[in-house]
Amino acid sequence: MTADEHEALPFVRRYLQEHGQEVDVHADAELRLLSASDGAALFAVGKTLEGFGSITFERDGSEWKFDRSQGRCLPQGWVGGREASPWAVEGALDRASRRVYALVEEMACAGGMPADGRINPPLIEWGSTTVIVTITVRPKDGVQNCLGYPPTKFSFDLPEPLGDRVLLDGFHEPPAPPGTPMTSG
Repeated sequence: MTADEHEALPFVRRYLQEHGQEVDVHADAELRLLSASDGAALFAVGKTLEGFGSITFERDGSEWKFDRSQGRCLPQGWVGGREASPWAVEGALDRASRRVYALVEEMACAGGMPADGRINPPLIEWGSTTVIVTITVRPKDGVQNCLGYPPTKFSFDLPEPLGDRVLLDGFHEPPAPPGTPMTSG
């Protein structure tokens, strides 16, 4: 289903006409449906490949009501239904070795604790000139506070030594070198 087909769209458009300035969204902004259920709809607002905001509406009887909005987001990678986590190379990268030492930054709230034991095996996309590594973290069970995000040491093996290939982090869309700040796209 596209944004144009979702039953919440007229309510979203009317809300943006009346309140768009309050949530810093232009009334004629491009809308893309990101997620929908019987009771909620999440829309990307703006050009999704250039950074975007989001707006969520919830069903209230036969109408849809504004729930919340979020400022500028950047597209990012997902693997197996899990949000990717940004990572950086720890120390010097040994291009003659298969082993890569990384520092992984968990994106979910985890009570200020590192992601030890919760980092999934990385998705490694091996190309002739690039290697894209996308890392995900299993979230902690239960409600967690969002006290800091300490990086977690993690190592993984490539299928063969990196050599002259460019190593990229699949968290970013498009992929970027490991350690690229999250605000870059």
